[in-house]
Amino acid sequence: MSSLAKLLNGCPSMNFCISVVLICLCLSRVAFCDFPSNQELFFERLGGGANYVYQVSSSEQKFVLKIPKNRASIQTNTPPEEEYHNSQWAFLLGLGARVRFFDNKSGMFVFDFIENQGTLSKEDLQKKEVLEKTVLLLRDLHFSEGRFASDVDVFDQIESFYQFVIKNSAMPLPLDLEDSMNCVRTYRPILKALNIEKLPCHNDPNLGNFLKTDSGLKLIDWECACNNDPAWDLAFLSCQAGFSNSQEEQMLRVYTEHSPIEIQACYLLPARLVIYKALVQLWRFLWLHIQIINKNDAYDLEEYLRRVDERYTSHKMIRESSEFKEALSTLETAPL
Repeated sequence: MSSLAKLLNGCPSMNFCISVVLICLCLSRVAFCDFPSNQELFFERLGGGANYVYQVSSSEQKFVLKIPKNRASIQTNTPPEEEYHNSQWAFLLGLGARVRFFDNKSGMFVFDFIENQGTLSKEDLQKKEVLEKTVLLLRDLHFSEGRFASDVDVFDQIESFYQFVIKNSAMPLPLDLEDSMNCVRTYRPILKALNIEKLPCHNDPNLGNFLKTDSGLKLIDWECACNNDPAWDLAFLSCQAGFSNSQEEQMLRVYTEHSPIEIQACYLLPARLVIYKALVQLWRFLWLHIQIINKNDAYDLEEYLRRVDERYTSHKMIRESSEFKEALSTLETAPL
């Protein structure tokens, strides 16, 4: 735990200090936060990739404060007002935390703190019942009533990330990156021809966003949420958790058994999953480069470079595999 004074002494920029002061003023001023003015607030760092995330506590209440680190010169997530509506909708579905305050200009948020026993791990997902509950949470999101405010085109996003990275990165890039991009560009019309309905997706279901609670799993951090092909969420989860073939088979079996199979979202799902796994790893590779460009201090440079290399190597291994070629052929020849 650290007091506000200690927090400010260690924070990396004056803008961040000012942001913390402003949000603390909001916490003490806004009635729905109910922090007594005579109680000291304490801050505990909770992590966060592109954000500073803190548990804010008094002797009686707990909230979560999220402040963007650097206002990126390229949009990598939804605007704050959309994140607000997405987060509130997720709360109403019983999936996420309630928003108590947000500032559209700065992108600062205050959420209810969800008491939890930590985040999901790869070891947790070795248990079949945990994997099933994780997949069913995503299924419940995908097949919930209503839609998010925006659709996302992952091909457009990957292209914009790529253009930004090649123009701004001071780091050496893979010599065959343009070849990889040219391959990815050929997949777009194949997937588009399937005309898969876009459903509400989290789009960033990394294990750190799943909280283990007494009432089941919760999913936080809805800043990337948009309507998308639901196979993206499943591919992202598989890549991030390092699923084996048997785990992927279980994931698909649970998802399709509990989903109305006639719904188009399940059409050729195994083949779509393979294609999206390659896209997810390329997306993650480019996203990490953007964090380096924006001087995000979530990791040191050595760790960033390790992760960058890991993601790109994985992208190529998937894309060059016989499984990928078979999946692509299945989609190309699918009846429309």
